[in-house]
Formats: sequence, structure tokens, C-alpha cells
Amino acid sequence: ARWSPDGKWIACTGSPDEGSGVSPTYLYLVSVSEEKPKQLMAKFDLSVGTPVWSGDGKTIYFSTNVLEAIEVYSADVATGAVKQLTQHGGSIGITEISRDGKTIVGAMSSAQQPTELYSSNPSFAAIKPLTDHNAWLKDYSLAQSEIAKWKSKDGMEIEGLLTKPVDYQPGQRVPLLLNPHGGPTGASINSFNGTAQVLAANGFAVLQPNFRGSTGKGLAFAQANKNTWGKGDYDDCMTGVDAMIRNGLADPDRLGAFGWSYGGYMTFWILTQTDRFKAVSPGAGLTNIYSMYSQNDIQRYLRWFYSDKSPWDAQELYWDRSPMKYIKNVKTPTMIMHGQVDTRVPIAQAQEFYMALREMKVPVEFVVYPRENHGFTEPRHQMDRVRRYVRFFAKYLKTPVVTEPAEE
Repeated sequence: ARWSPDGKWIACTGSPDEGSGVSPTYLYLVSVSEEKPKQLMAKFDLSVGTPVWSGDGKTIYFSTNVLEAIEVYSADVATGAVKQLTQHGGSIGITEISRDGKTIVGAMSSAQQPTELYSSNPSFAAIKPLTDHNAWLKDYSLAQSEIAKWKSKDGMEIEGLLTKPVDYQPGQRVPLLLNPHGGPTGASINSFNGTAQVLAANGFAVLQPNFRGSTGKGLAFAQANKNTWGKGDYDDCMTGVDAMIRNGLADPDRLGAFGWSYGGYMTFWILTQTDRFKAVSPGAGLTNIYSMYSQNDIQRYLRWFYSDKSPWDAQELYWDRSPMKYIKNVKTPTMIMHGQVDTRVPIAQAQEFYMALREMKVPVEFVVYPRENHGFTEPRHQMDRVRRYVRFFAKYLKTPVVTEPAEE
């Protein structure tokens, strides 16, 4: 929340859906003299980031996820008119504006550039980098990402990020790794991705699909996965892989998949639905949604996807969407990763799947990271995870290890 320059209004973001987390966050103005907030930009259905007032109080700047990017927009306080100010194509956010209203500062990133600070005039006609903390990367060849588009099984238009191997030659078929994002209310953004870069340096292509349920394409698309986890979104992922094979990029005999959180769920689900992948690595993923409901800290969010019902009122629906129901289908070599103290997706979810695969004699590794919650914070664990990805997929997709994070 931010006070207006004249001290009469507060600009803030919020959602009217009582906390499910699926609807966008909208921009509101709250008067110091009135109780009811005023919604600005009522028809804008992308999530609004932190609002920043212009010096004269007539404009509010904010960033938002649009497709595979994060861009800066402005809203006219009087009319609610919205204008897109940047077409960066990566990630650019706004943090603050100078007292005279002439200089904006924030952070930006692209596929080949880690996050750095910038300054700009309010029209964003002159963006100037302020920092260059990652200049050492100029000595390395980095992979570029591009937008890939395809049609899903039901004809829905799907997009995603495709990172090709460093020094990729057109017409060359390469091993492909599918990497669905977390959330599912989230998106893969065309910003710097160290994991994708290391994998690309080892000859892998990485496809990050923004399947139905992702943000950046409006409310209807973000809510298109209600009651359908593992159905439409799974089809979106599989048809993306099909498209990469069809266009001559992916080697159909060298496919792998990895993901975290909801991406972990999707990769667990993939294991139970197909054996087209040579190796799969789920991380921090849900395996038994019925038991997960009482173990986590996001019951309202989870319930929204299941007819707004708790598991005991929708037993078949919860169990039907759980990878554990189909565990006997799994034949693919698996590497499960999890933080030991994960409170969002407790480690019991991973243990259920691991124990089953071990008893079924399916090749499986179970890597537990001490002290880590849902998102890793210790650099040595972050590097170890990437190093394990490289070695695991190199082994099963028959690709030589070229480079990897150094051992401690």
C-alpha cells in the first residue's frame, strides 16, 4: 500500500474472492474520509503489483505478469485508463519514483541477464542500467529463450518458454526436458533462469509450458483448471512436447521432465500416465491430494480447485486427481527431491510415492535437503539440486556432462 502525494488516498491491491488466491489482485483506492474502497481499472483482469504514485498524484504505476513477461503499466487515477509502458519481453518491475516525479527506479531481468537495477523517465523511453553485478557472465555463452506456441488436445492455444541448447544448430534433434511451473496459479517468465542455463549448456532443450491455470492471460485462463488437475493442463504439457518433436527440435527417444511444487505434482502425475519419458524428477510435489489437504497451510486455495469442497465431501474427486491412485503404472526412473521441513507440501507426500516405487522395484532416488522449506534458501543446496539434475538426466538421456555447479 502507498499513500498519495497529497496524503488523501491510499493505493493498495486486493482480491474480492475471500482468499482463494486464484483471482487476480486488483488496484484499489482508499480515501481517508470514506470507508468503502474504490476499485480502479475494473475491467483489467491481470494481477496488479505494488502501486507507485506519480509525483503529481494523477498516475499510478505498477507491474504485472502478461503472457511470459512482467511489464510496467500506468493507470490514470481520474479515469482508470490503463496504458502499457514497457515491452521489455523479460521481467521489469517498478520500486519507487523520485520526489520530483522525474525518475523511476526498479529491477529488470532477461533470459541472458540476471536481475539488475535500472532508472527511467516516467514514459520509459530512456531505461538506464544502474548496476552490473553480473558482468562476469559476459565471458560465457548463454542460451536465449523464445516463445513457443501450440494447440492443446482440445484446440486451446498454449504458450511457453523454450530454451535451446547453447550453440544449437537448426535441424538438430536434441534431448528435451519438460519443466512445468509451480502454482498452479503462476507462470514461467522470460527472466534469468540459472537452472535452464546450466541444462542448456549441457545440450538439453528446456520447455516451460504456461498451461491452463497459469497467470498472464486473464482470469478465464487462470481459472480454466478448476476440477481438472491432471487433465487439461497435462494435455497442454504433452502437446507441447509433441510440438517440439514435430518441429524437429526434440529427440522423441530422449525426453525427461522435472518440476517443483505444482510442477512437482505434474511430474508425479506424468509418471503415472505415460512412459514416454526416460527419466523424471519431481520436487516438493503433491502425490495424495486427499491427505495433503490436512497437512498443508493453503486449504482454502486447494479447496477452490475441487468444487469448493473439502476432501470428505468430494472423496472421489480428490483421489481421482492424486498420482498415488495410479502408482502401479510407474516404470520410469525417478529422482524425488524435497525439503525436510516443507510446510507447504509436507515431506510425507514424497515419502508415500518413494516407498511405493521402492517396493515396486522401480529405479528411484529420494533426496532430502535438511533445514529447507518449500523454497530452498541455502546456496549449497540450490547448487546441489542443479548438479543432480545434470547428472540424472545425462545418465538416462544418454548425454555427456559438459559442465555443472562445482562441488564444495
